[in-house]
Amino acid sequence: MSDADSPIIPRLLRIQDEARYLSATTWFVEELIRNKKIRFHILGKRRVVDINDLNDWIEELKKPQPQVLTDEEAQAFFDGCEKDEDGNYILRIFGSEE
Repeated sequence: MSDADSPIIPRLLRIQDEARYLSATTWFVEELIRNKKIRFHILGKRRVVDINDLNDWIEELKKPQPQVLTDEEAQAFFDGCEKDEDGNYILRIFGSEE
């Protein structure tokens, strides 16, 4: 097989190709771009995304996300905390040396 017969793997993907790569819809990819979740570039008249940026975005999705408490859960948490004389909450971190 010569170099001329080798398939070329594109690095910059058009929206349709990004959607196929992510197994998503073009609308979803456009939302990612509009919400600045992934960067895009203009190539000619088309918006394209670097496949490495897509891979970075996928890796970020796989990281554990911080837990977000509801107002009720946060209130329950602080209800169990001590307060100092000024009314500030005193939080004790277990496992740290004092």
